[in-house]
Amino acid sequence: MLSRRKFLANSTALLAAAPFPIKLLAQVPSTTPNANPLATANGLLLFGVDYYPDQTPEALWEEDANRMVEFGVTNVRIAEFAWSLMEPSEGHFDFAWLKKSIDILHKHNIAVIIGTPSAAPPPWLTEKYPDVVEVNEHGLTLTPGGRRFTCPTNKTYRRLSLAIATQMANTFANTPGVVGWQIDNEFTLGPFGRCYCHNCRTGFQDWLRTKYKTLDEINRVWGTVFWSQGYTDFSQIPVPLPSNGDPNPGLALDYDRYQSYANASFLEEQLAVLRKTCPTHFVTTNNLQARAIDHVVHGGINAFQLPA
Repeated sequence: MLSRRKFLANSTALLAAAPFPIKLLAQVPSTTPNANPLATANGLLLFGVDYYPDQTPEALWEEDANRMVEFGVTNVRIAEFAWSLMEPSEGHFDFAWLKKSIDILHKHNIAVIIGTPSAAPPPWLTEKYPDVVEVNEHGLTLTPGGRRFTCPTNKTYRRLSLAIATQMANTFANTPGVVGWQIDNEFTLGPFGRCYCHNCRTGFQDWLRTKYKTLDEINRVWGTVFWSQGYTDFSQIPVPLPSNGDPNPGLALDYDRYQSYANASFLEEQLAVLRKTCPTHFVTTNNLQARAIDHVVHGGINAFQLPA
């Protein structure tokens, strides 16, 4: 089985044997000791990797950094799946191991992007607050144990996600070597990208009130006269779960739009804290299924809607 360590070693040998020169930033000495490689790029190639000190024995961290320097790595992203280590119980935070790892990376002139960990909550959270778990498009509640199984609308999950992101921002705002943040990880990725729980139903109804103002307008736009679907109260509006027939297409489209709003607003809560607390750091996020993202601009900053 090919481990990350073997992959890095084999890739180093492959790069060394390449028939063309590759000029990597980490291979170019800086005139400033301990300079931030992202600030001294001068147009050179930035070459980064995911790095998981939380999954690696501490005795190997120094070797990892040396290997990355040999390979030409300039920056790493860490901690996006380490919530259970950083907050082993509610309200009790431990960042000592992360600080030590960042110090080692910084000593080797490797810049660090920290990931907020809201894509994978710890077991204590879902045991104490089972309501945060997503309900899929078939009406089944997911089981904790993987990742991306939480509801983007749930107020408790938003509160706890924002709490650890805030603690991380306060802890690492002025830490040498930290240059940026990644919010969460791969929004909506997986077989069940949308939630259909009762919290989302309530959130959807509130979103519709803001968008349409009146039930008469919803009934007109959605054509609810078909199949006797005319609504007389916002509380009657469902989420598009199986109902022995296709859902109203207007409702289904608007529900996708609401889920997009829920995920984007979840992100923006953490973004506001990171912008305020870490003004010298850049903030980003990531996704594999770029075709599912509708990029927009909110208030002069790049944000996105997921997925409409």
